[in-house]
Amino acid sequence: MRFSQLLCLTLALGIVLLLTNLSAKDAAERVGTVHLKVVDPLGNDINDPTVTQFMSQEIGHNLSPRFSQGVAVKIPFGTYELKVHCVGFYSAVRTVQVYSPDVWAVVELLPGQEGGPTRSTLRGVLGSSNQQQLWVRLVGMRSDMIFDGRVDSSGTFTLAGIPSATYLLIVRQRDEVLLTRAVKITQDESLSLTLPAR
Repeated sequence: MRFSQLLCLTLALGIVLLLTNLSAKDAAERVGTVHLKVVDPLGNDINDPTVTQFMSQEIGHNLSPRFSQGVAVKIPFGTYELKVHCVGFYSAVRTVQVYSPDVWAVVELLPGQEGGPTRSTLRGVLGSSNQQQLWVRLVGMRSDMIFDGRVDSSGTFTLAGIPSATYLLIVRQRDEVLLTRAVKITQDESLSLTLPAR
């Protein structure tokens, strides 16, 4: 074999090995670590949630047995459907896209029982020249139920998981009460409120 032929063969073999290593590296990098966090509407961790499905939409493979609260799992890049269940809460379904090295899958479960009383969401918009450090509280008039939420910089708030009943809505800034209003919740509601001039 001539030297030129041997050189060409050596170069070709080197290129093949290089491409093989690059392909293996690329495959290894196409894996993301998913961190699962299941919380209640106040942001508290829920103990012992059950992941009933973590299904790849591309290949239809269910990875749910590998997942639990606070456990990080490495899985191939892709789009997944996540279903979470816990006793005392409504089940939730989320779409999780894994296309980066680290992905946080945060799932909020609303208190209640499947087939139990209807739970609603109250959304509101506050008109005010000063919307800093505003909080809302919903207090049951005939029960001890209390729901708290913070008003964001745009003047909106959301309270979720509310059973049907009549409540007192309180808007406060630090320790000062700015507004109170009776609110009857039977379904998802939206309120537009104007705070009194100060």
